[in-house]
Amino acid sequence: MPSSTERRRRELTTASRTPTPSLVDDDENTPLAVFFAQFESFSFNARQSSHKNFKRLIKAISSDPNDPERRAALKGFKNAERRAARKGFKDALVQDFNKRFGTDGNDLAAWQNLCNVLRIVSVPATIQECRQRIRDLHINLVDLVDRAKIGRPVRVFASLHQENQIFT
Repeated sequence: MPSSTERRRRELTTASRTPTPSLVDDDENTPLAVFFAQFESFSFNARQSSHKNFKRLIKAISSDPNDPERRAALKGFKNAERRAARKGFKDALVQDFNKRFGTDGNDLAAWQNLCNVLRIVSVPATIQECRQRIRDLHINLVDLVDRAKIGRPVRVFASLHQENQIFT
């Protein structure tokens, strides 16, 4: 007899392949877009993953120190500033998640929305059931936010090990 996790994965695999709707239509006002907008010489790509944008940002402000624009961006941008930028990036990711999925752990509609985004068949009627169905899934939360943003299905992994192999 298959385990509950295996049954859920099978349900996700056989679920209809309709695209996940974008949960926030205005990409310019997301916390991530606001974070990246503070770097004038950087062009944020809302259709690109958050981490790719952040890597491009660090590369853009670190490359070619002989370029006057880059030199101006690098002025004072030492290790402490990079740590501050990384912290700001992480904070923006959390805010983006909260904006898309809510912050109230007792909000049934928020849990059901998360179940829909994760393509859980037969969305549960209670918070407890929603939590149980989601608890056994292996997903990357940054990937969840990124894919919800562009309306693509979230990747569900067979194990934490498999997830770590892809994201590390």
